Amino acid sequence: MSVHYATDGFVTTIDSSGVTAIELVGGTAVLATIYEVTAGADTATPIDEMIIYFSEFLTATGTGTGVTPTPLNNNIGKAAAASAKENMTVEGTYTAGLFGFKIPMHVRATLLYQMIEGGELVTDLVAGDGWGFVASGETYADDVIMGIKHHEW
Repeated sequence: MSVHYATDGFVTTIDSSGVTAIELVGGTAVLATIYEVTAGADTATPIDEMIIYFSEFLTATGTGTGVTPTPLNNNIGKAAAASAKENMTVEGTYTAGLFGFKIPMHVRATLLYQMIEGGELVTDLVAGDGWGFVASGETYADDVIMGIKHHEW
């Protein structure tokens, strides 16, 4: 039986090159399967601008604040084998052109991206490999909150 987890991430300021709000790395003993992503702008002033949310395959983690994935199967209570970080200050190493998704959205909109079975983002069994969830804005330069749900095999 797989255990499901929720993890949220926050990035204080995005820019046009993109800043990772959250990254999830599986490890050598577990496949982490990401099946849901949520994202939204955290701004006090409603504005008419666009944010591009995307995921990229990660081959080396960056520097950020550690986040503990929360088990959603409370009766199991098993700690996640996958590790997560938020609010990256140094970006990880991404594989060029390997995107899981890339979605432009209005700042006032909230993203809920649910992947169908077989179309999820899966980490491989290599230490340091995983997925980064990034936000970029040409003119929007404020905060973004992103969340992911995954299960482990």
